[in-house]
Amino acid sequence: TLLRISALLLIGGTVMCAVSENLWQLYLWNAVKGLGAGLSGFVVATVVINNWVYVKRGLIMSIVMSFSGVGGLLFATPFSMIIESYGYQAAYVAMAVFIFVFYIPALFFPLAEKPEQIGQKPYGYEEYLTYRKNQQKQEPEKGVSTGEVKGEKFALMILFTSLVCIIAAMVMHLSGYAEVIGLGSSVGALMISAVNLANVFAKIMYGTLSDKAGTLKASLFVGGLSLFGLAGFLFLKSPVGLLLSSILYGFTMPNSAVALSLATSDLFGSENYTKIYPVVNFAGSLTNSFGMTIYGVMYDITESYRFLFMVTLIMQVIALELITFLYKRKETAELV
Repeated sequence: TLLRISALLLIGGTVMCAVSENLWQLYLWNAVKGLGAGLSGFVVATVVINNWVYVKRGLIMSIVMSFSGVGGLLFATPFSMIIESYGYQAAYVAMAVFIFVFYIPALFFPLAEKPEQIGQKPYGYEEYLTYRKNQQKQEPEKGVSTGEVKGEKFALMILFTSLVCIIAAMVMHLSGYAEVIGLGSSVGALMISAVNLANVFAKIMYGTLSDKAGTLKASLFVGGLSLFGLAGFLFLKSPVGLLLSSILYGFTMPNSAVALSLATSDLFGSENYTKIYPVVNFAGSLTNSFGMTIYGVMYDITESYRFLFMVTLIMQVIALELITFLYKRKETAELV
């Protein structure tokens, strides 16, 4: 039922965008689309994965979330061409058709929220039991009290989430930067496609790395690569240099998606996941949507994309420091 409501809101909102003639109407119907996406987005996907998957969770989570970049990778240029040739209304109609097509498997072949509901066991259940039996001196996983949720750790997690999601929002301004420096909208579209390409591969790489080395090291690795991309935006002006910088910048995307789910589970405990992750995801979605506006306002005030890139680079450094602090404090608490 939830997926059907989500599909109705997404498809209906997109169609209404196609017939909208005023800016306020576009705001309204895009808000409806956002509501529909929220009902079937990362929260639903990650809860289902946590219920169905006990081993290699990072890899599977990253594969699922990597498809958030596939749409931008495959359709950014074609939709730009449709807009240029036929107008934005036609692009919205085409988008509605694609949304319906991609929703068909979920609508007609729904997956149970928990494997127990259909008499099955989670993936890796036997391996998980073996792991649990081999553990010595197991201590019960600590729950999260109301005070802790409202405390410093939760606040720092929300701050980390807000920073990485604002950083991810900068991608929408790359096309504008390309036009400002005289490279044209076609190079800008290629830069966005390069980010989405990196988004897909970075998330899969992140999942593999997090399963082997842990969430913190995976986040530091992809975040570190993105710093080189942001530095490239500051100093490189050639199309090739900017495309390479776009790819490196795109490695930040796992930190605004996969990392939030895995870090929530690591830092607050799996039994508290369904209580805390929706709040984290909401904070991320909210700051990501406002992030695009924030970048626009900063550019209007400074008339400098270099300033935007510098601020983004600083935010990335702060975000990596935050996630490191959270995990180090968790390790210290476990030793006590």
